[in-house]
Parts: sequence; C-alpha cells; structure tokens
Amino acid sequence: GEEMRYGGADDVAGEIQQIRFGTGDGWQVNHLSCRVHKDAERMNVEGLTAELPRSELKGAADLPFRRWIPDSVGRVAVDLSGRLTLPELSRFVPFLNRIPEKPIRAKVVAKGDWQEGVQGEIELEEPSLLRLKTSLRVRNILGGGRPSVSGEYDLETGPEIEAGVTELLD
Repeated sequence: GEEMRYGGADDVAGEIQQIRFGTGDGWQVNHLSCRVHKDAERMNVEGLTAELPRSELKGAADLPFRRWIPDSVGRVAVDLSGRLTLPELSRFVPFLNRIPEKPIRAKVVAKGDWQEGVQGEIELEEPSLLRLKTSLRVRNILGGGRPSVSGEYDLETGPEIEAGVTELLD
C-alpha cells in the first residue's frame, strides 16, 4: 500500500492498493483494495473493492474488533453493493452451486449491535433469475443460543431456481 501506520497491535492503518491471491482449491480473488484503520476497539474498512473472476463488491464496513478478535461484541455497520455470480460463492454457502452462473445485482446494508440485534436490508436482482428485497432483524448473533431472524421479504424467482428456493424455504 501507499500509506501505512503501525503504532502497535491496536493502532494500524493503511491503504491496500492491490492484493491478488488464490487458494489451493482454485478459488481466487483477482483484486482487493481498501483503506483500513484498526484501533483497540474497531476495524474500519473504506473504499473496499473486491473482484473475483465473475463477481465484484464495493463498499465499506465498520466492525467491532477488540484485540484482533473478529467476533467482538458492539455496533456494526456494513454497506456493500455490486454484482455477484452466486455459484462462485458456493465455497462459503454450498447450495449456491446449484444456481445458474448469471451476475446478480446485489446491495447489502446492515447496522446495529451484535448483542442487541442487527437490522439489515438486502436486495438481489437478475431479472430472469430472481428479485429479492428483504428487511430483517437478526438477534443473538454471538450469543450462546441459536440466532433468530425476523423480517419481511418479497421474492420472485425464474424457473431455473424455483425448486431450489422452495427446498431452502421448507
């Protein structure tokens, strides 16, 4: 990166201009860039661009990250948008490999507190495949029990994924 600051583990800042990497199983990131600031309590990522071979996301995130522990409690804010080719993400969510490889416009905005609940809005759209708008609240994300999700959604699917969505919702 161009600008870097290291004032100890709780004071790190920098600009990452370009990172490119791949994993042994073939998953790859063609480009990753952002500005990062990490203090004793939080990690703030701005100007994020992440490009995979067929997907791209841009945005920002402000996360609790106390002492380099990624599941720290506290408030969170995420704002991402771009295009996703869902089978490309099946490494993290296996059922996505059954969805046709068409780029889907995506927008995710979430704010809240890991302990008290996070309010989010998600929009996904590829006219021949699906249109999803959802507003949800997730509670007990880092608690000892099962997370609970409540909210509303409006979903239209094309015939290519109708059976998979039905299976997922059952």
